[in-house]
Amino acid sequence: MRNKKIIYVLVLVLLLSLIAGCGQTNNQNEENEVSKTSAGSEGSSEPVKDSVVIAIEADVTTFDPHYLASTTNGNVYTNIYNTLVELGESSDEIIPCLAEDWEISEDNTIWTIKLNKGVKFHNGEELKASDVVFSLNRAKASPYLASQTSQIKDVKEIDDYTVQVALTEPYAPFLLSMHQVYILNEKAVTEGGEAYSENPVGTGPYKFVRHDIAERIVLERFDEYFRGPASIKNVDYKVITDPNTTLIALETGEVDFAYVIPMISRQSIIDNPELTTHEFESIRLSYTIMNNEIEPFNNLLVRQAINYAVDKESIVQIAEEGMGEVTNSIFNKQIFGYSENVKGYEYNIEKAKELLTEAGYPDGFEVSLKTMEGSTKKVAEIIQEDLNKIGITAKVEVCEKNAYIQDIMAGNYDMGILGVTVGTDAEFFSRCFLSTGALNVSKYNNPRVDELFSEGKEILDKEERLKIYEELAQILVDDAVIVPLYFPIWVYAADKDLKIRHIDCGTVKVVDLSW
Repeated sequence: MRNKKIIYVLVLVLLLSLIAGCGQTNNQNEENEVSKTSAGSEGSSEPVKDSVVIAIEADVTTFDPHYLASTTNGNVYTNIYNTLVELGESSDEIIPCLAEDWEISEDNTIWTIKLNKGVKFHNGEELKASDVVFSLNRAKASPYLASQTSQIKDVKEIDDYTVQVALTEPYAPFLLSMHQVYILNEKAVTEGGEAYSENPVGTGPYKFVRHDIAERIVLERFDEYFRGPASIKNVDYKVITDPNTTLIALETGEVDFAYVIPMISRQSIIDNPELTTHEFESIRLSYTIMNNEIEPFNNLLVRQAINYAVDKESIVQIAEEGMGEVTNSIFNKQIFGYSENVKGYEYNIEKAKELLTEAGYPDGFEVSLKTMEGSTKKVAEIIQEDLNKIGITAKVEVCEKNAYIQDIMAGNYDMGILGVTVGTDAEFFSRCFLSTGALNVSKYNNPRVDELFSEGKEILDKEERLKIYEELAQILVDDAVIVPLYFPIWVYAADKDLKIRHIDCGTVKVVDLSW
């Protein structure tokens, strides 16, 4: 029973994650290059503002990063905590953070990690290897981080600044997994007990000040941050659940940055000389699932026909206001494993009809298409129309979120609409397409795909891995396991004078902001 609960929690976190993808910001307005100075301080280099107000669409549910329950949580406490490593400018570039350096054993199963010395927690404690051992073991016990830590066999302290991590087997994206595991102070967590979730202590550039439930979270610059003090001193995360209200707050200057805006208002923001947008392709795959175990979806020709019948361009234009990149693969350029050589299905109604006839369904059939409220419902309605053109009558069934998850995990569905973010490495998609994967809701089973996933995670050579994942992605397309639809383009909005150096997997760290 405990294992079933853990799998359910993982599905809830991974399947419905709204974490945006890694990528460069695309500033739609020209940057203001005029250097601002404080009033009455001519020639001073001091910025006019030393604070920033950021709109978030939901309140933070916990400040304990090992029990992440939403994307919003991560957007806030990525400023409070650090990880051993960080992502660089590309999805496969790993750079040091709390870890200064690392080396791996000849059999690729033992990682020896050297820590930066002199790193301080907000409570004055120095970061030691014991804190890392404590954090990784604690993360292993959390269902929210099981997918990032499942390969860890043992963690031990070698000395105050050296940690050794033993893996159960060679695992190429190990460091990438560590990018998602925050390091905590053992003393603060132990002494804090249950109250720790509202009194976080990290090594990050900002320390926690207060949390006004359902209203705001206040952070303050940590001047002893090991990389040096951040540019902005005070941070106010304001909870605004309605995107239209967020837009008004941006336009009036009440808010400086917003993660969520009404997509229909994107052009008005671009046209506003006081605002700017930052756009980038996410790593969230939106796709249509088919239950490969049941008729008629156990017929390859039927699945291929449906792939030909779906007009992905129309889906992006209508459901996402044009803000999405159509895909034929489960990977995009932000995900290690992407290959432009993977060929998919073009929109071709006549070809779809031919395949249905060949499959033995010249008059089509009836099918249930499950979805939830929101953009996925719009996607389902468009696909309903597409399928009707080839004789398939699809009934759209709108479900409550938890009921929807339970149904698809139990295989109680014909077709459905999903959006999933699993990470920036192809290996992470094994959760969805490995025969034993926890998120293999398509009930897909291909021994060659299993073999390729196994090979890909154990090989460290990037070129060899890319060849493996190119073959794997093409097999998934040929087998028409799903209908890959698009990767959304996320749009953030901000005051025109707020500079953003980098967006890390959809998260804007305040340390990367300046006026």
